[in-house]
Amino acid sequence: MRKLCIFFFLLVAITLKSQIKGNLNNHINQELTLIGFNNLKQEILSVTSTDSLGNFTLIYPIDYKGMAILKTSDTSSLVFVLTESNLNIYGSHLKEKESLIFKNGLENNIFFKYYKEYSQRQTVLSAWSYLSDKYQNEVLFKNQKETLSYINAELNRLEIEDENYLGSLKNETYMSWYLPLKKMVSNMPIIARHYKEKIPLAIQQFKSINFNNPKFKTSGLLKDLIEGHFMLLENSGQPLDSIYANINSSTKYVIENLSDNKDLLNKVGDYLFNYLEKRSLHESSEYLAVQLLSQNGCNLNTELTNKLESYRKLKPGKTAPDITFSNNTKLSNITAIKLLVFGSSTCSNCKQDVLKLSKYHQSWKQKGVEVVYISIDTNKTDFENYYKIFPWKTDTTYKGWESTSVKDYHVFATPTYFLLDEKLKILLRPKSIEQTDRWINLNKKNE
Repeated sequence: MRKLCIFFFLLVAITLKSQIKGNLNNHINQELTLIGFNNLKQEILSVTSTDSLGNFTLIYPIDYKGMAILKTSDTSSLVFVLTESNLNIYGSHLKEKESLIFKNGLENNIFFKYYKEYSQRQTVLSAWSYLSDKYQNEVLFKNQKETLSYINAELNRLEIEDENYLGSLKNETYMSWYLPLKKMVSNMPIIARHYKEKIPLAIQQFKSINFNNPKFKTSGLLKDLIEGHFMLLENSGQPLDSIYANINSSTKYVIENLSDNKDLLNKVGDYLFNYLEKRSLHESSEYLAVQLLSQNGCNLNTELTNKLESYRKLKPGKTAPDITFSNNTKLSNITAIKLLVFGSSTCSNCKQDVLKLSKYHQSWKQKGVEVVYISIDTNKTDFENYYKIFPWKTDTTYKGWESTSVKDYHVFATPTYFLLDEKLKILLRPKSIEQTDRWINLNKKNE
C-alpha cells in the first residue's frame, strides 16, 4: 500500500506540468528556449525544438505564473504572459507579432492589444506635445490660443483614454496589476527627456509600490522599475545635492518596504548597491550601506554584510588596517604606495590577474608602487609552488577566509584590491588591474 501511494504521488508530480503547444511555420527545425523570471534574474524554464512543419511543445513547471520570453535559434524573441496552464500559439514568425494567435490566452490578448494601442498613442502624444511646446513658446504661434487649447485637450483625452482602459481591466486579471507598472517603466525615459515637470508625480508613484507583492518574482519588472527610477532621478536636471537627496529618499523607501522580506532585501540591496557604485553615485551607495547595516543588519547575509562593511569602513580616504606578516614585519613598514591584493591560487580570475600583475609590476615599481599579495590559500604546497615565481611580496596564514587580514578588510570575494599610500590611507578601491594602471599613470606620470 505504501509503495502504491508513493507511486501515485510520483505520477501526480510528473503530470503536474503546464505546456505551450503551437506552430510557427517560419521557425522550422529551430531550437526554442522558454525563459522565465526569478526576481532580478532570468532562468530557463524549458527547451525544445520545432519539427519540419514548425510544430512544438514546451513543458514547464505548473507553479510558474507570470511573464516569459520565448527565444528561437535565429535570435528572434517574444515577451508574453504565462498565466494559463495550457497555452496555444500559432503564427508565422515571432517578429511578425500581428500573425500570432493565442488560444486559451485571454491575458496575452489583453497584453498585445494594449501595447499596440500604447505604441500608437505614444507616437501621437509625442507629435501633439511637440506642437504644444511650439504654440506655447514660439512668438509666431503664441497668439493662437484656440489652437493651443485644442492641442492640450487632445493630449488630455489621449492620456485619459489610456488610464480608462487600464482601469477597466478586471482586478482578477494579471494584466490589471502588470500593465500600469509596465507603463510606469516605459514612461520613465520619456519623462526624463521631455516632461521633467512630471518627475515629482513619478517619484510619488514609485513610493506607492509594494515591492513585497509576490507577483513581482516572475514579472520581470523588479529590475526595470528600480533601475529606471534611479536613472530618472539621476537625469532629472536638478542640482547634484537634490539628486542625491531624491535617490537616498527612494533608497530608504525600498529598504523599509522590504525590511520584513529577508531574502528579497538581500537581493535588492546587493543589486542596488552595485548599481549605484557602477554609476559612481558614491554618496548614495554609502547611504544605502549605512541604512542597511544600521536598520537591517540582522536580516543581511554574510556576503552582503561584508561588502557593505568593507565599503563603510574602508572607503577611499579612510585608513586601512595594518597587517602583520608571517615574518613579523608589517604592511606599514613598506613606505611606498602599495597595491594590496587578496587572492588565491585556486581562483581562476586571480590567475588571470596575476599574469596582468606580472606585466605591469616592473613599470609600477619604477614609479614607486609596490605589490603586496595576501593569499587565502590553505594548502602550503599549493601556495609555495604557485607564488614562488612572482617577484612581489606574498604572504599567507593558511587560515583561508578565517585569516585576520581577510576579516579586517571584510574580503568576501577574490581578487579584491586596495591601493594604499605610504601611511595606509586608502587611495582607491580598484575594480581591476587596468583601473589600477590608469590611476598610477595619471597620478605618478612625472615620477
